Amino acid sequence: MSYHQDFWLQIAIISLLVYSINMRTMLITLCLMACTPPDLPAARASIDQSLESLDGLVVPGKIRARGITGVFSVRGTLSFREGMLVWTVEGDEDVGAYSLIKRDGYVKFAAEHFIENNERVVWSGNSNGETVTDVTAVWTRVKGDFVHDVFLPAQVTLEFTPDS
Repeated sequence: MSYHQDFWLQIAIISLLVYSINMRTMLITLCLMACTPPDLPAARASIDQSLESLDGLVVPGKIRARGITGVFSVRGTLSFREGMLVWTVEGDEDVGAYSLIKRDGYVKFAAEHFIENNERVVWSGNSNGETVTDVTAVWTRVKGDFVHDVFLPAQVTLEFTPDS
C-alpha cells in the first residue's frame, strides 16, 4: 500500500469512528479493522518464514534524494553480510549493523552507521529474502561543508531503487 493510499485509509478509519452512531457500532467497526488482514503484494507474502538473516543478499541499484535535490542518482550496491548492511559505491563502503523485524509476510530491516564528519545515515526497508523494497536512507548532516550547506537541508532522505 502506498503512502497516499495508507493516508487516505487512515482518514477513512477516523471518519468511521467519528461518525459511529453508538458504542455498539464503534466496537463492531474496531473489531472489523483489527481482524481484517492488510492487502499485501504477492512478493511480500512469499517470504521464507524461517528467514532470520539477510546475509548473502546483494542488490545493485541506484539512490537519489527525494524532492528537488534528487535530480541526479548514484549507482551502488546494497548488500548484507555478517550481520551488517553494506552500501558500496565505486569501491567505497559504508557499513552498519542491521536488525530485522518480521511483519505480515515480509521482513523489515533497519541499520544505522556514521560516515565522515560524524554524519549519520539511517537505513530502512523491506525484504522478502530475494530483493528489497521501500528502501530509504536518512542522512543527517553536520554543517561545515560550504557547498552542501548551501544546497542541502540538515537532513536528506534518499530512496534506493533496485535494478529490475
